[in-house]
Amino acid sequence: MISRNLMQEAIDTFDKYNDAVEKNSSEQDDLRKRLKTLLDNINGDMDETVSEDEQEKRLRIIVSYLVIISGTLFTFGVAVLYIAASTDNLENIVKDHAAAAFGIPLMWNCALLVVVILRSTAGPIEFETPFGFKFRGASGPVVLWVLCYLALTTSARILWTI
Repeated sequence: MISRNLMQEAIDTFDKYNDAVEKNSSEQDDLRKRLKTLLDNINGDMDETVSEDEQEKRLRIIVSYLVIISGTLFTFGVAVLYIAASTDNLENIVKDHAAAAFGIPLMWNCALLVVVILRSTAGPIEFETPFGFKFRGASGPVVLWVLCYLALTTSARILWTI
């Protein structure tokens, strides 16, 4: 990021250079070289700075990966918990209701994965329903997650009997 000191020094040097030009002073060449050096430094600093949009995009991608990894670890943690605490009663419950024991955590993780990937690749999630509702800002991803989760759980319920 461009430091204020560097900018101020460039402005002061420019003022001195203008004064030297007006007075036809011998300092002109030295001040011109100093000003060129300062402007090159400022230009180099500007090239190295990352815009706020790029920083936000990088942060969003990092958070997306962290969410996906933590969701996956949570899902496997649930599975390990069921396996580790295998009492006869718990074993029977897990065998009889495997979709609830393992499927629901996997489904919320998959729904979250869809929302996170869409957010990180396509930008903000905004959409309108045929009923006139508009979802923007934070409501877009939340509603999309709920819809994905409901679609996954409903399809699991329908396909469970097959």
